[in-house]
Amino acid sequence: MYLGIILIVVAFINAIIEFVQEAKSASIMKSFLGMIPQNTWVIRDTRLQQIAAQDIVKGDVVWIRFGEKCPADLRIFKASDLKVDNASLTGESEPQERRPGNDHTNALEATNLAFNGSLIVNGEGYGLVVRTGDQTVLGQIAGLTAGEKKRPSPLAEEIDNFVAFISTIAVITAIIFFLVAGISVGIPWISAVSFAIGIFVSWVPEGLPATVTVNMSS
Repeated sequence: MYLGIILIVVAFINAIIEFVQEAKSASIMKSFLGMIPQNTWVIRDTRLQQIAAQDIVKGDVVWIRFGEKCPADLRIFKASDLKVDNASLTGESEPQERRPGNDHTNALEATNLAFNGSLIVNGEGYGLVVRTGDQTVLGQIAGLTAGEKKRPSPLAEEIDNFVAFISTIAVITAIIFFLVAGISVGIPWISAVSFAIGIFVSWVPEGLPATVTVNMSS
């Protein structure tokens, strides 16, 4: 009974630790949603109006300004000292100037394109929506990431191999001790089963998830 209570307590502790780690991962993924603006300004029916970013369509004229995020991929046709931060897309740490003209052949380096999710760090400008949603550069990156087959990390492979090794030894040892206790020594089979279970449990590293988590975070 005491052994069972201890195992239940350890299982609950491990479950709590794993829940906390999953919650942290979920919060990190949720933070990516902050890259997408909720509302934006567009020119429709000859007037400037604010609409939800998800309602933008190709061909809309969007007004972007300092402190906002680009709601779609835009072709800039009017700008006033407009600069954007493309660090989340291209890794460039310095603000990039955006103006109507362009001398680059690479779209990611084009000076007349502002990409979805880019932060406007200076000035203001008007742009024509050329791509929205999954068709934007940010959407394509997200699609490629989602489509990638997940591969286990070297640490995960080592842990899996260790667990498989320990599990094999635990099963073999439990069977051997059960046979020895039940056949050679003549212990009642119920006691032999309990003895074998105790041997098996003693091999299982119940605290392995907690130990790995603590070591990785320290």
